[in-house]
Amino acid sequence: MSGVFAIISEKENRIEDAIGTAEHMTEGLAAYGSADSGYEILGAAGKQLILGSCISGMHREVPAGKPVIMTRRFIAVCDAIIYNRDEILRAVSGERNSSKKMAKAPLAGKDVSDEELLVLVYETFGAKGLLRVNGDFAAVLVDRGDGSVRLLRDHIGVRPLYYVRTEGRITVSTDYRPMLHLGFIRAEVDENTVYDALTLGSMASETDTAFANVKKAVHGSVTRFFDDREVKTERFYIPGARKAKRRVYDEEYYDEAARLLRDAVRIRYEAVLGTKIGCEFSGGLDSGMVTALIDEYADLRGEDKPVVFTWSPAPWDYKIRQTDSGKLRDEREVITRFCAEKGNTCIFRNAQEATNKEKILSRGAREEICEYETGIIADSMEALADAGAQAVFSGWGGDEGISMRFGPFHLAQAGEYRAYLKSAVYAAGVSPKKYLGFMRRTVRYLYESQKPWNGIRANGLDFSVAQPAFAEEMRRGHSKKKKYFGVSPEKNLLSGTLESRTLLAASAGADAGVMYIFPLLDARVLDFALTVPRRLYIDGNTKRVLPQRALSDILPDYLTTFAGTSNVEKEDTGRMDFYTEIEEKAYSVLTDFYFEHIDRLIFEDYLDFDEMKKTISEEKDPVIRTALRNMLRLLYKMQLLMR
Repeated sequence: MSGVFAIISEKENRIEDAIGTAEHMTEGLAAYGSADSGYEILGAAGKQLILGSCISGMHREVPAGKPVIMTRRFIAVCDAIIYNRDEILRAVSGERNSSKKMAKAPLAGKDVSDEELLVLVYETFGAKGLLRVNGDFAAVLVDRGDGSVRLLRDHIGVRPLYYVRTEGRITVSTDYRPMLHLGFIRAEVDENTVYDALTLGSMASETDTAFANVKKAVHGSVTRFFDDREVKTERFYIPGARKAKRRVYDEEYYDEAARLLRDAVRIRYEAVLGTKIGCEFSGGLDSGMVTALIDEYADLRGEDKPVVFTWSPAPWDYKIRQTDSGKLRDEREVITRFCAEKGNTCIFRNAQEATNKEKILSRGAREEICEYETGIIADSMEALADAGAQAVFSGWGGDEGISMRFGPFHLAQAGEYRAYLKSAVYAAGVSPKKYLGFMRRTVRYLYESQKPWNGIRANGLDFSVAQPAFAEEMRRGHSKKKKYFGVSPEKNLLSGTLESRTLLAASAGADAGVMYIFPLLDARVLDFALTVPRRLYIDGNTKRVLPQRALSDILPDYLTTFAGTSNVEKEDTGRMDFYTEIEEKAYSVLTDFYFEHIDRLIFEDYLDFDEMKKTISEEKDPVIRTALRNMLRLLYKMQLLMR
């Protein structure tokens, strides 16, 4: 993960001011990489360009990119890691050699960084060429001829890229925190974001942040800026547009899923060989797949197994409950057994650190990307960094992709009626009454799925915590969001929902010196998962069947059995007691801290803080308390960055 920035100004600033701006941004992004950092102040098409980057140089045996890239057509800064380098090098070299307009000197792979190669792909093939790239990237390109600006961002948004457009100036950066400390940018509250956070409990948006003037470049797209302040987005990737090949037998789908999963993990594993690798492992299916595959490759190469971190507490802190049935009911049993059998070193979440008041308060007072809660991710980052890990593999994205949690109602929605009826019969057993009830629930589900998601009703929020004028304004003018998960997974991937984790991992990972890697967000895996028959995910009462059968040779039975158990059946465990006790304690400390330090005048038009404090103290439902506490956290983090 590298850091990049660019300030493109229509008016030439004094060189002293330009240098000060460049040095501020370089220092603000220093945590993202230091293999080769620097900036340049240039002129192009009558504009002043201040560009720079802090490059991590993580990709094995690939030269670290230059801070500023110069090609025939573009001046650029770029953050990229390309996993199919050889294929892309051949394609670009072939096109350059056959084109009269391009230099005919062949590209020497040993001399071309991932960053320069990405810019050459766009220069050679345009937006459609980015679809060929298997990798994570974000770039700012300025056309030498007309000074036009383009932002490139990878398929799913693993690499972040934010921008602010002010009069006569476009400012772009990997992280928006240093941008908000520039004198010519003033942070402004986005009222729609406040409303979303209050009613939905999240801010799932492709373009918006907590600040009205700070926007995200759209993932899977090229964003172009025009002099009349118009911004146009050209998509090069739409999830599911590339259809999986139709197969005759289910086993063929399982074999293809196994091939894609193995390749997605392998190419990322090989890219960071030579660095110490860590994995998140929750004991669930997605992180279990990734960890098991890395273990497999480590065995083949004679490399060290990755160290794994779990967010669950150690069994010696909170004992695992015994059950009469003998079934695994606590993921710590899975984690402990898996690590013992596979040979991984396991780090459990430290209960003493999680409840340490000084640590809780120091984390609460830290400047962060506002939109997302970072506590549990920060624990993972710090623990793995302390263990020496530099690249951390995550199973994030599996739920929305290869291991989607489709149910029988989704089968009916997709028109796979034979598989749906089979599930209905299984659920009803021999009871006609249960069968009719199942049908009624299906009709209700299909009806509800067509309506906008009512976040207030879903979270059970009492809207009395909002100021009446603000609440009424939002009710009238705010567009309701759809809850796409399961209903339309393709749209869910384009909604901004998935980015909550990738953007958080980028910023928090940089702070800890760790780069996060997401194999299950490989576009080939997602396209396959989105376009195979949904029946492949369900067998009787078992869900998430496709990846389990695809990797049955390396996934232990106890992991897949546990992963297929519903959350309801897992609630009576020591882990859930841990989260109730620990998270409530941490939240209580932070809530008191935020109420004491928040500047109510900044947000008095939006919330009644006295009513909010009363509701948090009296509300019995933990979901509502958490939603309001997250709202309080968001406002305080915004306050820190607005100073």
